Amino acid sequence: MKRTHFLTVILILSAGIQLLPAQTSILNTFPSLAPEFEFAGGAQSQSHETGLSPDEIISFSLDFSGCPADSEKGAALFRKYKALEAEVTSEDFLSLPQRERAESVLSLMYERLLSVYEEFQTRTSVMLEDGTYNCVSASILYLALAKACGIDVRGQKTPNHAFCSVYIDGTKTDVETTNPFGFNPGTKKELEASENARRYVVIPRTNYRNRTETTDRDFIGLIGNNLVSLSMSRNDYGNAVPAAAARLRFLQNEPEAVSAAARTDFDNVCTNYSVILQERGLYADAADWIAAVAGEFGITPALQEVYDKTVYNGTVNSLGTSVSAAEEFFSGRSLPVSGDFDRDIRRILFLKTAEAEAERIGAVSNTDAAEFLQTAAADSLVQDRDSQKTLESLQEYYRLKRIEELSGEGEYLLAAASAEEGMKAMPQSRSLRNARQQSLQNHAVKIHNSIVPLVNSGRYEEAAALLSRGLEENPSSTMLRNDLQRLEKYIAE
Repeated sequence: MKRTHFLTVILILSAGIQLLPAQTSILNTFPSLAPEFEFAGGAQSQSHETGLSPDEIISFSLDFSGCPADSEKGAALFRKYKALEAEVTSEDFLSLPQRERAESVLSLMYERLLSVYEEFQTRTSVMLEDGTYNCVSASILYLALAKACGIDVRGQKTPNHAFCSVYIDGTKTDVETTNPFGFNPGTKKELEASENARRYVVIPRTNYRNRTETTDRDFIGLIGNNLVSLSMSRNDYGNAVPAAAARLRFLQNEPEAVSAAARTDFDNVCTNYSVILQERGLYADAADWIAAVAGEFGITPALQEVYDKTVYNGTVNSLGTSVSAAEEFFSGRSLPVSGDFDRDIRRILFLKTAEAEAERIGAVSNTDAAEFLQTAAADSLVQDRDSQKTLESLQEYYRLKRIEELSGEGEYLLAAASAEEGMKAMPQSRSLRNARQQSLQNHAVKIHNSIVPLVNSGRYEEAAALLSRGLEENPSSTMLRNDLQRLEKYIAE
């Protein structure tokens, strides 16, 4: 069986959030965070030497399969297992040498029960009912039966496969449970196919790379792992989340590597559901869902990161309605946003609030709006380069609007003075520098055009006085200096 993995969700900021494929069904309410079922017999893992008992292995695997042993059907299936166990614990069976006994367990499984391999048939209940199996369900059966007849047997898992290994006289031997001839795979075996014919089967070892020998509980939990993944592929989070929660509880006291992996898998299920909610524009629900998960199971760095990005995305999305809607979204969250994201969100809200306030002020006075933005730029929250550039750009916009107003009224010197004032706050502004130069040029043109009719009518003294006053106001104007020199020459002639 190719084992299906939990999906890992990666969220990114703002509108670029990565989403799962188009959904076909989604619950109207949050999935239940209560574990799908509780377990009898305690939660602490035993050592490899003892592990779980055969009865516990089958009972727990029936729980994961959705058919608990204390139900009518589960009890009947459990009895069916016990009939197999009775055969491997018989006096004749136990008299076999250990290696032969371990191999005979596999043969017995196929003689008495296993009939059809189906890649995704991971439930122990279905296997016991009709004989269909995959690597997980068959390996769990072998684990229980081999233990029952005194074999040191341990579960093995890879990213795509599950099988068993037995330890006999200090030698480790793999058992490929999806093949009746899978004892010690990779070796050539002579098998009787009929009375007069023989055939050879070679089972490759390529399926056994990247293996991890694991505990009985973790091995049984593979059923939940696969069923959760199957539910997720169908967007059935109503079943996926409680099943993942049950697996997490089942493995919570296992070795760190096992319990941590179970928590990661559980977090991935929950964060994938939050992404679906975000895809539908339900940012508040997505954030509240993660907060609910954290409230029930505790916060992890992975959950916190997803929550932070969800609140960030929701705040940015709410800005499309209004700044106040974004502030309400952010302040309405029950779980705090962590450091950097908290500052980023507050910075965005500060900038958007400043922009809205400047717009309100600018409707009355562009100068006041610019000065308001200049003061806002001193706030400690916006000392980063990008924020400063944003506020400077806004301030520049309102100063240029004021210059445009004054120029429209013909007040070119006031326009130049306004530009110069802005340059004190933003000395690097090329736009303000150009606006000042253009305002002074416009002033010179205005004076030039005013003296033309005076000169043409012979009113030279008035023209000269106007030019002199213009040069006092705008001493850098080449145009006015040239005009005065020409006028003086014209008068002298």
